[in-house]
Amino acid sequence: MRILLATVDFPPIEGGISSISFHLAENLHKLFPSVTVLAPGFTGMEKWDRQRKYKVIRFPGYRYGILRFFPFSLYLIALQMVKKYDVILAMNVGYGGLGGRILKAFFPTRYAVVTYAYEFLKYPVASLPDCLVKIALRNAETILTISTFSKDELAGMGLPRDKIFIFPLGVDINIFRPEPASQELVDLFELAGKKVILTIARLVERKGVDKLIKALSLVREQVPEAVLLIVGRGPEEERLHKLVRQYQLKDSVKFVGMVEHHLLPQYYNLCDVFCLPNRSGIRRGDVEGFGLVFLEANACGKPVVGGNSGGARDAVENGKTGFLVNPWREEKIAEALVKLLKDDALRAKMGKEGRKRVEEIYNWANSARVVKRLLQENV
Repeated sequence: MRILLATVDFPPIEGGISSISFHLAENLHKLFPSVTVLAPGFTGMEKWDRQRKYKVIRFPGYRYGILRFFPFSLYLIALQMVKKYDVILAMNVGYGGLGGRILKAFFPTRYAVVTYAYEFLKYPVASLPDCLVKIALRNAETILTISTFSKDELAGMGLPRDKIFIFPLGVDINIFRPEPASQELVDLFELAGKKVILTIARLVERKGVDKLIKALSLVREQVPEAVLLIVGRGPEEERLHKLVRQYQLKDSVKFVGMVEHHLLPQYYNLCDVFCLPNRSGIRRGDVEGFGLVFLEANACGKPVVGGNSGGARDAVENGKTGFLVNPWREEKIAEALVKLLKDDALRAKMGKEGRKRVEEIYNWANSARVVKRLLQENV
């Protein structure tokens, strides 16, 4: 089976879909005789692309916004006309999915669409974008998705449940692994003798960092040495700083800002507990489709606390690798954090279970094996 992985998100672009596209390509090429990637073009990527063990073809015009669909589709059509791939694996329903549907109208083409959550939930029902997304999904041979939540939402749109399959996302278990805390970072953030809560997120409403800050004021009543590290930037940042001042937590909350991806394991290994009380946002479809950060923390041997919302219900094995809590109630968030911060044995046990789960299921090698089986059986 010859695969064309078609995506508008691929390195050097950062973000969740780009990471998934890259890691699937890196691992699928080991399992299939031929894997080619169609991805956005950027100056200076030639050397990086030559280092890949599979072919990367770059299309121009990424900076055209939504109009990038036209150069992307032209390249997709030309490639399929010449190479006649067995399967188009569309990593974006609005680009690869629609491109696959156009191809299917004129050429013998089979395509599978990878879905997440926000990209198919964000449009008003019966709007033109919503109709186009549904056309792309209905005409796909199979739909791959990342959580029970997103599968249920797809089925709720009228798509046949028996053509929707969940595949596990992954983390690089060789990079995200338990390590001693960096003394340099301990000194930089003055963490000696502290119980460290970590969150890593784009600072937007649905990540629930506001509730985490409020919960910290309750946590410190029982664990006065507790501090919170916030890694990330976003539109909520100014409001979060105001909350810190309002709750008089200036010395207990550290805003780290953006951290390069390869440095994230150092931050996970600084903490005692990772917490992201994710929730549904105010905008349509604004929900956590899965939550790779929970798995990254687990891979580093850390227990996690997440919001009982969206795909986090799959990412966190409640009571085993961490706790799922009501993300709207800071007292519930605080309760879970206090329980973990006060119990060294429980933290170690949950961290160990999280690491085991990642090693067995949520790693990219296994993710690629599952995708391979699903493509072979359903496309």
